[in-house]
Amino acid sequence: MCMFTKQKQLLAEWFDAARSGNVEFIHANLAKLGGSVDKRKTDTSINSYFGFSAIHYAVVHEQLDVLKEVIEREYFLRLPQDQPIVAPAIGQRAQYIIREGTSILHLALLVQNQRIVEFILNYQHRSGKSILCVPDSKGLFSVGILFMIQTDEFVIRTLHSKQMEEELMYDYNGADAGPSHLHVAGIFGRFKLIEHLLEYIQAGLASVAFQQRIFNLVLDENRGHSTVDSCKIPMDIRRCNVQPNERQRCIEAMQTLVRTANEYFSSLDQIPDNTNKQYENQVPSHV
Repeated sequence: MCMFTKQKQLLAEWFDAARSGNVEFIHANLAKLGGSVDKRKTDTSINSYFGFSAIHYAVVHEQLDVLKEVIEREYFLRLPQDQPIVAPAIGQRAQYIIREGTSILHLALLVQNQRIVEFILNYQHRSGKSILCVPDSKGLFSVGILFMIQTDEFVIRTLHSKQMEEELMYDYNGADAGPSHLHVAGIFGRFKLIEHLLEYIQAGLASVAFQQRIFNLVLDENRGHSTVDSCKIPMDIRRCNVQPNERQRCIEAMQTLVRTANEYFSSLDQIPDNTNKQYENQVPSHV
């Protein structure tokens, strides 16, 4: 067997070890193979992804012990290109396109594994090395994943963690800026999250800064379309497991949040320039 073939086989074993949780193999080969990138063609049927490193496989396959081994070496690695990936946290049949520039925190939130998310956030806090406030190639921040996946206690708790709230507050206006987080929630029909934000604000639990940030996000326009418009996009095309009655509940919750935001800014005589008080009455022209 030639040296090139041996190296190729060793790399395949390395990535397989990251997927399967073979910590002994990872530890033994970290100095030699750490930082390696999978050059094999993407094949979702065998969970092989071009551009993945061991840390990405560890996160997607929820191998916390492998993650602990490689995080020092591969923490900052981001995906070099768009990739399709099965995403049950979005819907049972959902296949999501993870974008170029996706970080390990994006992936950890997408697989909805609390222990892995907490480990990454704790590592970031201890090391002082931040991967927050850097979006993927479509302008999606890691916190945006929480507005996309199915809402549960993990999502609510993580959203209100110090680091996620800090990223939520980050005002990004880059050329690649995508739809606001609440547009994303509307598109994916996450009515429970919208209702939670309403209750959280109305109960007086939100800081003034958090409240104003949510209000600005809900009044934001994306290419001329409101957050309420986003709720009206047919959910079946996204395989989000959202029923028609849930879509209607999403629309109603978003309308209430829009109305609450307009009332708040009216009381301050401070309507943001990019808002429209009639959002909730608009009919989407793009569906």
